[in-house]
Order: sequence, then C-alpha cells, then structure tokens
Amino acid sequence: MSTLRDLYLTVCKKERVTPNSIVQKMLPADSAEYPEDELDLSQNYLGDRGFAAFCDILPELRIHKLSVRHNGLRNKAVVKLCDVLKEHETIEAIDLSDNFISTGAGVAIVELLRANKVIKAVILEHTKIDAKMRVTIENLLKGR
Repeated sequence: MSTLRDLYLTVCKKERVTPNSIVQKMLPADSAEYPEDELDLSQNYLGDRGFAAFCDILPELRIHKLSVRHNGLRNKAVVKLCDVLKEHETIEAIDLSDNFISTGAGVAIVELLRANKVIKAVILEHTKIDAKMRVTIENLLKGR
C-alpha cells in the first residue's frame, strides 16, 4: 500500500521539484487516506511548480476545504488546480486569497464551477481578479 506521503514524494521526484517539508509532515506516512476534512497550506509558499506537484495527489484527498492562501501562486497554478478539481467529489470550498492571480485564473475558476457543482465557495481576497469576473463567479455559486 502506498501512503499519501509516498505518493507526494514520487510525484515531486517525477516533476523534479523539491518536496515541501510542511506538506510532507501534513500527509500521513502510514495511510493512503488524509484524516481530516480540511487541508490548510496557507503561507507555505509552494509556488507554481511545487503546487503543480501537490495537485497531482489531490484526487486522492477526500477533503472538503482547501486553503492555499499566500502561496505565491500565479494563474498557471490555478489553471492546473481547476483542471484537477473538475471531477473532485468532495471539495466544497477553496481559498485562493493573497496569490498573484488575475483574469486567466478567473476564467479557469468559472470553467471549474460550470463542471463541478459540489463546490460552494471560492475565496479570492486580495487577488487581481477583476470585479466583473468575481460577479460571474459569485453568480455561479449562488444557490449551491
């Protein structure tokens, strides 16, 4: 049985990224399941490449909330996240606040919300996503 930590380390090696020590500590070394409903990676500075590697293990995580506030993420990382989450069955809330994201990320979030009806909240404080895009996102989330 491969653990979540083993899977993360394998993905990092394949992608040629240094594994993030905080992510390693958060992932169980003795289980293929994450024991909590929420994963908070805030202020962890994964960056785009490190976050892309983390995204590859997201389908294995049965979490309800993911927070990646203040991680130095750019549009490319959010596009990858949105692609991965389109078929995720349990994530209901995503916090992308305080990252360097703008219209490209906003478009990906809109596409995600059209594809995945489980998601009920997307938090985008202190980003460069414009007001019009935020309204579109809010409208897609209404009534969920």
